[in-house]
Parts: sequence; C-alpha cells; structure tokens
Amino acid sequence: MAGTEFIRRRRPDGGRRSGGDGVRVGFRHGSEALLGGAAALWLVGFFLPATASGSGSTISGRAFADLIGSGTLTVSAPRWFGAVLYLVPLAAAVLLVTLVSDHPSVVGLRLVAAAVATLAALAFAAVVADWRPARVGTGSWVAIAGSCLAVAGATSTLRRRGGHHGDR
Repeated sequence: MAGTEFIRRRRPDGGRRSGGDGVRVGFRHGSEALLGGAAALWLVGFFLPATASGSGSTISGRAFADLIGSGTLTVSAPRWFGAVLYLVPLAAAVLLVTLVSDHPSVVGLRLVAAAVATLAALAFAAVVADWRPARVGTGSWVAIAGSCLAVAGATSTLRRRGGHHGDR
C-alpha cells in the first residue's frame, strides 16, 4: 500500500528528499495503521469501565487492575492477575513505539506486543467477566475490538512479509 513514512531516509547521494526536512508523517502499510488503531483502542479501553455490572462497573480498568492486584477486590482471579491487566497498556505503548521502524527485529517485537496485549485482553474477559456479554463493560469491549484490529494487522504484516522477517 502506498503511503507515507515515519522515518527519515537519505538519497544515495547523501542529500535529502525535496520537500522540507525529509520527514513524512503517516503509515507505510495498512498493517501498521491497523496495529496503531489496536494500540489506541487498548489504551482508551484501559480507562473505561471494566465490567458492565458488579465489581468494576463504575471504575476504570486501571483502577480495577489496582484493586485486584492489591487484594482489596476478590474476584475469581488471583492477585497477580492485576499485573496481567497492566500488560495491555504496556504492550500497546511498545506497539506504538515500534511503528516507527520497519527493521525485522522491530517488526518481530511489534507482533509479540500485539500478541501479548490480545491475550491479556481476552484473558480479562474470560476470567473477570466469565465470557458473559452482559457482564463485559465498555472498556473490555473496546479492548476486544483492539484485539480484532491487532489480529488483522498482524496477519497483514505476516502476509506482506511472506510469513518471515526477511526482505519484502
């Protein structure tokens, strides 16, 4: 997909491309836009109500994770599960930072971050909300939507790269 680039590139003769300082803002590929959207949804979802009813229905996902981690809130999850919930915004931040490079190792880190956030978001829905749609809160739905975008973006990245981290 023809797009714009985040990184600076120099011409073979050492000069910059015409048109300003050589920096373009945007995404190189649709997969990066999908992964960027997933990260944004995960970050937004972390600050919305975690559940629709019962414990966590009136507080953000961040506060809910704090309560689980501190042991103040006893749900069907162990205390360490509060740390698992923090993996979602942490992986989203890593994902956003890695969008600036197309280096194979950075792309690998990007895919790992997307997988970690997806698994953590789905684990939250499974453990805390018991997979009951009526119990899943706005923040969880937003995180699940982010997970759907992440799967689409990761699939697109792998298809674009031929299933490995070599040259395009």
